[in-house]
Amino acid sequence: MPILAEQERLVAQESNLINDPTQYPYNTQAAWGTMHDYGNVVLAVAGILLIKLDILLNGSIGYVRVKVGSNYVFGLEPTGVYTSYGLAIWLAAGTYDVKVEGYVSSAAYTVAIKNFQAGLSAFNDQQGASVRTYSTGIALTVANRNTPVGALQKATYLVQCFASTAGGETNFENIDDNLTNGVSISVDAAQISWDERNQDADAVGCASAKTAGSFAVGSSHTVTISKRNASTAVTISIIACPWILPNVVHIPVNIYFSQGSTLYCILEPWFLNPAKFAGVGVIHGVTFGVADDYYNSLSGADLVNFTYMMDIIDVSNNNLIVYGLGGCIGVIAVDAR
Repeated sequence: MPILAEQERLVAQESNLINDPTQYPYNTQAAWGTMHDYGNVVLAVAGILLIKLDILLNGSIGYVRVKVGSNYVFGLEPTGVYTSYGLAIWLAAGTYDVKVEGYVSSAAYTVAIKNFQAGLSAFNDQQGASVRTYSTGIALTVANRNTPVGALQKATYLVQCFASTAGGETNFENIDDNLTNGVSISVDAAQISWDERNQDADAVGCASAKTAGSFAVGSSHTVTISKRNASTAVTISIIACPWILPNVVHIPVNIYFSQGSTLYCILEPWFLNPAKFAGVGVIHGVTFGVADDYYNSLSGADLVNFTYMMDIIDVSNNNLIVYGLGGCIGVIAVDAR
């Protein structure tokens, strides 16, 4: 039989819209200001905008935030070395100005950015809720369907938030936290923790967070934000897609093909280039880690080309498991026997 393959990342629809390596510093004391305005990006249809940039702080108190159109989507207090950050947001069709703003508490301090990129991305089976000021729960459903290696099983729900509280600090809360002006997240009425939290400990109006959870396809899942202070403003974007990698164990498809076939799965960098993992197996009742739980696995940065011939290991008794927030599945395939 021929190889049955499906490219889940729709690379023909991708476009690198902004790619500026220039360093832009900012050191105006105690005032937010524009570090650089990168101009407009245009989405002909609703979809995903990726952003990646390197940020640095020289000094004690300084913050950087990213604005897309009229909404802030990301912000943090950087470290003392250039560090790469990335995000993915869902936008409605339209034209959006993209700019980065900075803040320092003293003119002796400097925040700086460089290597800014923004571009369009698309996948099969994607759903989204465009960037907005949060007001009520948001429900999304990823429909079930068959792929060359089996039916879809779970989709990643990627949530990106920005928050600020006038005159006060803002903090994103994980399970069991009780923080000043706390902001927490629940899916289907069950609280989950954030994968990334950038708190606003200095009350300058700049906190952000993201999380990515794995939830069953074919059912509606509702994302709810809770605020300890009703005056805290939260901006939110949600992308739901089986081919986005979370940081938790993710089973995008229920593998189903003839015994003795070879499974293929290509993992790719997406908004960042993290270590990504793909393996065939299950998390055992008592686990001793990857070497015990997976009959074959592969991990690494850049492109990860995972293959495994399932001749001895029972196809119906195992899972394809992937993870690595910031990355995605580009291709799945099976050489059916």
